[in-house]
Amino acid sequence: MTNISSITLNEEKSIHYDKLFHYCSMAATQGHPKAQFLLGKLYLDGSLKFIKNDTSNYKFNSSIGLQWIRLSAENGYKKAKEFLIEIL
Repeated sequence: MTNISSITLNEEKSIHYDKLFHYCSMAATQGHPKAQFLLGKLYLDGSLKFIKNDTSNYKFNSSIGLQWIRLSAENGYKKAKEFLIEIL
């Protein structure tokens, strides 16, 4: 199983975005705040353009990204709270 804690968005060369999106989506929908934050960041920064098999139009979606980050903050993830304070 992939350890989400060891994944950072700055390690672009070593990240397989399709796997990152898959595992973050699974964990986020199960209520894991860090995964919710990472998924939100993926939607916000456009990293989903690297997903090979993505047939959706969600490659960059600030609305969905902010929803995930807000949920992460509501679930107590400190970085999500700090991020929202910074951008809002």
